[in-house]
Amino acid sequence: MTGPDQWTPPVQVNVPDPRQPQSGPGAPIPPVHFPTPAPPSRSPRRPWIIPLVVATVVVLVGATAGSYAAVSAAFDAPRATPTPQETPVVALEDQPLVVGEPGSPVAVEPVQCPDSCFDATSILTLEMDEWDFDKHGFPVPISLDDADETAAVSAAIERFLGGAQAGANPDACLFAEPGAPISTFTDADRASSDLLVTLAKYSDDARHDEATQSVRLFPSTEAAASYLSELSWGVKSCAAAAAERAVVTSAPGLEVPDSLADVGWVATSEPGVGWRRYVFNIQAANAVVRFEYVTDGSVTEKRIRSSVQFYLTQLAYNLPRAGEGAVG
Repeated sequence: MTGPDQWTPPVQVNVPDPRQPQSGPGAPIPPVHFPTPAPPSRSPRRPWIIPLVVATVVVLVGATAGSYAAVSAAFDAPRATPTPQETPVVALEDQPLVVGEPGSPVAVEPVQCPDSCFDATSILTLEMDEWDFDKHGFPVPISLDDADETAAVSAAIERFLGGAQAGANPDACLFAEPGAPISTFTDADRASSDLLVTLAKYSDDARHDEATQSVRLFPSTEAAASYLSELSWGVKSCAAAAAERAVVTSAPGLEVPDSLADVGWVATSEPGVGWRRYVFNIQAANAVVRFEYVTDGSVTEKRIRSSVQFYLTQLAYNLPRAGEGAVG
């Protein structure tokens, strides 16, 4: 409804402003109109894609589950324990003895005790690391009781021989018997109070292989060197004797530094458990460290020698310094 009193908004008409030029410099810029893009075209429906994806996922899940089950079954399955009669990794006929000149029982420049000596505490630092036993084929540590771990040489001899045989005359190869203490079984040794310590014992239960490290503490470097010389003579005498239980031969010398000396032997028996025993005796100052390895052939001589050779670095590093453990 309109009337004379009702206000009507004016009609807006685009009238050019006479004050502004309509063309040329200074003329207003007309608005730019961009075309509206056409809507994207829709790709045709593929009703088969969803079933394909589902089937692929099902196959992958099934394959993963099957692989996991197979791996689990492999780990959970009972493992067959090898017996000593099984063929070793390297056949026995392919394991000839390492040849070479025996080691010298006399060190070129020995550490002299009573000036610099090992004692009952410092010899414990000579134990080979567990990792070294493991990597050379003897991974399982064997616990030691107090009687086996530490004893006087005289007590160790009596326990080894047994009460009835303690006073018997030793044969030429008694010192080379399995598990014999660090002794030549002389009358002096049978009365000796020298400390004998078993540092470590390891085995591989599947193969019945065994490694033992022990050390004898002598009162002086001279006494330790004298023992090693007697041992060297004993190895040669035993090798020449008609052995009933094992054939004993001198082991080639190790590459020892001038401060050390070594004497070793190899005892070969019938094939089977304990086929070979490799024994190394290393004199350092007033101590003699022994390694005895027993194997059916699953651990080779070269591998065992490598183990002891590597140990010599540790031994040379742990030699007593001047004035350390001095007796007097």
